[in-house]
Amino acid sequence: MEEPQLYSLAGVKDAAELTFDKLERLLAATLELPGSRISVLSVEDGEAQFVLYPDEEKPEENVDVAELISSHDTSSYLNAEARAELVDVDEEEEEYVDEETAMRLWREDTDRTSHLPLFPSPDGVLNVPCHHPEDVTASCSKEDTNDNNDFISPTHSHLKRDPTLLEFDNVPRIEISQLGDVVVDWTQPIVIVNDCSNNNNNNNILARKALLEKFSDVEVRTGNRETLAENGFVNSQPMTLGDALKRADGGGADPECSRIVFSPVHELPEKFRDYLSPMIEAIPSEPPAVKKKHTLVIGSEGFGIGFHRHNAAMFYLNEGRKKWYLGPQEVENDVPTHPGFYKGKSSHKVIQKPGEVLFVPENWYHEIFNLEFTAGIQALPDI
Repeated sequence: MEEPQLYSLAGVKDAAELTFDKLERLLAATLELPGSRISVLSVEDGEAQFVLYPDEEKPEENVDVAELISSHDTSSYLNAEARAELVDVDEEEEEYVDEETAMRLWREDTDRTSHLPLFPSPDGVLNVPCHHPEDVTASCSKEDTNDNNDFISPTHSHLKRDPTLLEFDNVPRIEISQLGDVVVDWTQPIVIVNDCSNNNNNNNILARKALLEKFSDVEVRTGNRETLAENGFVNSQPMTLGDALKRADGGGADPECSRIVFSPVHELPEKFRDYLSPMIEAIPSEPPAVKKKHTLVIGSEGFGIGFHRHNAAMFYLNEGRKKWYLGPQEVENDVPTHPGFYKGKSSHKVIQKPGEVLFVPENWYHEIFNLEFTAGIQALPDI
């Protein structure tokens, strides 16, 4: 097995406590495999889809999923008639469509996954994060909840996972004016401090109030943790920026999985692009000096895209503060990665402030937690 394989699993018991994370652990035990090799994509109406990733050290390995599931005691999570079938990805994928057609499909109120691969890879590898209630409720005090037993603040919730959330920061910083004079190790995370945060032209230009006053009617791409992981960044729900910001206030059943704006800058109206240009210009061209694609990123407190990696990236923050957790690609072999990535398994942690640019090295895993409403620009190589 040299490529990831997609399986359809019928007969999953309809249990409210059967989270994706728990189902992954049960499948791993049944298949006698590390949990890192299994990723559950969906569970609906008694049917689940999960990906089985290959063992890089044993590329010829053959895992008979159907036989193992039928021969093991799976009564704790599967019905008696449960069965697993390998999905032929090639047959289910549609042909590649051009950007114009993809944009039309994106705006239609139809199946938004019709033109995308079943294994989403938006510039890299993205996993659904494992933020489940059992991570925090055991140690949650009465002061952290309201009368309905809901969390008052996503930050209170995350402090249960990471007690050093508001304190620990071990990523070195360098002034942007020093980039030409200091040898920088671009294989490690680094924060570039940009004095543009003190420039009146840039200060608070992405504040919620300013955006609502100037660009409330602009159409942007939006999504949440689940849709970004399942459908890819280019397959999000379109809405006006005004509606998106109104919906990005958290709340609901899961305040940590609210809405994010993740909109390519080149798709925005010229007036909006010009408005963002000072921040784009504030992002260093290194490393290396290649053409970059820029994305407007806006999220509420508690939001953060889950554990993922991609090409080397720069992120300029204009509004709010973000907590970043980072680790080299090798951490994917250190199982389980969640929720331990918030603690010892992330070698680097940083509290990013307005006016700072964070450099994330190529293929470094990272996860983000917004400490408050945040807005900024991401830059990735345009390849």
